Amino acid sequence: MSGSITFDYEKPGTVNLDMVGNSISIDRNDTKTRELSAHGTLGIANHTLIAGTGEFRIRAKWDSIPAAPWEVGSNFRLTVRLLKPDGTEADTETGRSQHYSGSAKKVDFWYTVTPQDALMTGPWKLKIFNTVGASDAPRDAVNFDIENPAFPSFNSTFKAQCQ
Repeated sequence: MSGSITFDYEKPGTVNLDMVGNSISIDRNDTKTRELSAHGTLGIANHTLIAGTGEFRIRAKWDSIPAAPWEVGSNFRLTVRLLKPDGTEADTETGRSQHYSGSAKKVDFWYTVTPQDALMTGPWKLKIFNTVGASDAPRDAVNFDIENPAFPSFNSTFKAQCQ
């Protein structure tokens, strides 16, 4: 008896990331942590779409509540940290919101998932810090999110890679 075996697979693609739950409000000098999920083309959330090796791209936006009337429209920095399933830090970035109109650095960073990371069980998370130094005094942040359908439109993503 003879024959052949054929393997057919679909190359993993890029999925859009979202946080479990609604957008976040973060008081000044506070932190919040949220689990990450992903949604495919149908928009259905599924954390199992973030699996194996691949690359995260994390972008963020938020609005500020001014401490004084002359601060309307101010857009301060937050620190966003990507946490591995075991709770250790994968990567972090401090920057301004994606819709900040100035030229300052915005939260937009990449992390490549290693084979060791891919063996961990549990969800990936984001930890957001509203505690930047005195030169950029924090304000209450509202509507923090990692995707934005309105202008400027953007998504955070996970692109799976085959091993």
